[in-house]
Amino acid sequence: MTTEQLLKPEQAGVCAVNGDPLSLLEACETAGFKVFDLRLDGAATRKELLKTCYKTFKFPEHFGRNWDALRDCLFDLDEADGYAVWINETDDLETDVLERFLDVLRDVAEMWRDEGRPFWAFCENRVGRQFDLPWVLG
Repeated sequence: MTTEQLLKPEQAGVCAVNGDPLSLLEACETAGFKVFDLRLDGAATRKELLKTCYKTFKFPEHFGRNWDALRDCLFDLDEADGYAVWINETDDLETDVLERFLDVLRDVAEMWRDEGRPFWAFCENRVGRQFDLPWVLG
C-alpha cells in the first residue's frame, strides 16, 4: 500500500493485512500518522480490552471504559495527518467482544473520514478471515 493510498480518508477503515505489517506501519509513520501497537495478548473480556486501550492510546484518566467512551476518545486523539492501529495477539479475546470492538473502530474511521483524516485499523490474517474484512497489502 502506498503512502498516497494511506492518506485517502475515503479508503481508510478496518482491514486485515496480507503481508508484512511492519512495512505498512512504517509507511503510516512516514505519512505523518500517529501509529499505535495494540497488543491484546491475555485480554479476554471487554473490561480487559478497554483497559489495554486506555494504556495503549494514553486516554485521559476520566476514560469511562465503555464502548461510547472508547469511540469518543478515539475521535479525540491528538492531531495528526492520520491514525493507524495495529491490532494483534487477539487469540484470547471473546469473539463477541472482538466483533463489537471492530464495529466501534469502523464508526471511528467514518467519523474521522468526515473530518478529512484517515483512520486505519489493521488486523491479523486470522481476524480478517474470521470477520471477512477487506485486505490490504503490507
